[in-house]
Order: sequence, then C-alpha cells, then structure tokens
Amino acid sequence: MSLLRDLLDQENHQGLGLTEVVKLQNRGPYDLVEKDKSKLLITIGDSWTYGYRLSDEFLSDQDQERVRHCFGYLLANYYDADFLNWSFPSTNNLWMMEKYKNLVKLADVLDYKEIFVFISFTEYGREIWTDFDGDPDLNERYKQSQSPKHQAKILANWLSEQMLQHRHSKIKLVCGLTYVNNIFSQEFQPYFLDQSWIELLKDQRFADECLVIGSWVIDKYKLLLREYNQSADQTRFKTEIIEMIDQAEKRYNFIYSSEFNHKSGYGHPTVKGHSLWAEYLIQNKVFG
Repeated sequence: MSLLRDLLDQENHQGLGLTEVVKLQNRGPYDLVEKDKSKLLITIGDSWTYGYRLSDEFLSDQDQERVRHCFGYLLANYYDADFLNWSFPSTNNLWMMEKYKNLVKLADVLDYKEIFVFISFTEYGREIWTDFDGDPDLNERYKQSQSPKHQAKILANWLSEQMLQHRHSKIKLVCGLTYVNNIFSQEFQPYFLDQSWIELLKDQRFADECLVIGSWVIDKYKLLLREYNQSADQTRFKTEIIEMIDQAEKRYNFIYSSEFNHKSGYGHPTVKGHSLWAEYLIQNKVFG
C-alpha cells in the first residue's frame, strides 16, 4: 500500500459508513491512480466529479472507463500528475471543505513537489441538519437567518471563511461550480473560475439566481422555521421556496436540452461533457 493510500484510508475511516459510500462498495470515497509522478492532481466533489453515469456509456470495464473519462483524469494526464478523485454521490460542500483541510494537514508528509486541487462545489443546503453542519458557530448563524436564500448565503460565507483559513504553499487551489450561482464571499472569489459548467454550456451568464436544483435539498430549508428561527417571516419564506423551485426547473430544462448531459436525474455530464469541461480548464491554464 502506498503512503498516500494509507493516509487516505486513515482520514476516510469514519466516513466509510455513509450510505452513499457504502453503495460504492470496494471503491469507497475515492479513486487513486498512481504513476510515480512528482505532481498530484486532486478533484474533490460529488457525483458530478465522481463521474456518475459515465459507466453507462461503456459495455465493459465500466468502472475503469468511468475513471478514465472523468474530467479530473483528463486533467491529470495533461499535467503529467498522479490522480486522486475524492468524491462520491450526494455529498455536500462542507464535506468537500473538510477534505481540503485534510489535504492541507497531509501536504508536508506527501512526497510531491506540487499538489493541484480542483473543488467542484455543488448546490447550497445539502448540509442542513446533517452530521456535517453541527459546528456551534454555524448553528448560531443559522438562528439569525431570515429566509431560505439568507440561509444559503450564511452557509456560503461560513464555508468561504473556513477555506481561506487553511492554505499550504505546496497546494494550488482552484474552485468551480456546476449548476448553481456563485454566492461565496468576495474574499474567496479569486479562487474561482470565471464560468460555471452550466454557463460554459450556455456561453453566457444566467440572469436568474439559482441556489438549489434538487427537490430533496429544497425541503431541507423548511427546517429554518421549525428548528432555527421561528420568528422568520413566513410569507417571505414561502415566496423564496417557490422561487427556488421555479429556478431549479429552468436549470433542468436547459440541462436536459444540452447534448453534453444525460437526460435524467441531475443531468450529469456525458463523456463528451467531461471532455469539454477538461478542455475549458486546460485552455484557462488553471494550474499554470
């Protein structure tokens, strides 16, 4: 077992029981491709980064083909780097933040000259009322939330602060977004790409603000009135929930009309979609 794999297994031990990780069986929460390179490229994310549905496009060696065709693997080949895909379906932004913080702790131990990290953040709110958002400071901020959109902003700002507090000279960090708008703090913006995945497909900014696209995530915001701030304006709350649903539907309509996405569920990118995203990152020289 390599040092990196051993360290990853130690870091991931507590997360192996997560429902979505268990479903992946022996794979666990990461893919690791080591070729004895001096650089390491890491992608952190959810099902989008994992390469969900890519295996459906192949008749054999499906899991290997998933790894070989996800955008992270294509990037690692371009930068002549070992590859770590630290991701699994349905995870959330706070989990991604914790993985990055773990990497900062491990950077000095790892025998790589350079470590490139690309985080694909997902919709805001998957974290609500889970084991991931129990920090007392974050929960105190929840209590000040006046509406669902305000709560999403609270989450984004808190995550921004945490990310900015953890850096390492060996790590180059770049962040991107898949389907939703960028509402992270102004201080954190220099780490982001100019376009999200869906903006790349549209080749322009979306005029509306979309923060959530999963109906199961929208339901989590309903806990605001029950658990965190019962004095929040109920009319504003209901209005914003309806707006969230409408905005999510518009995004889905666009996603499903694209030749680069699958036509069901979250509309995950196809092999062509992952290739397009990798080309965009390479053209923008994200890691120099």
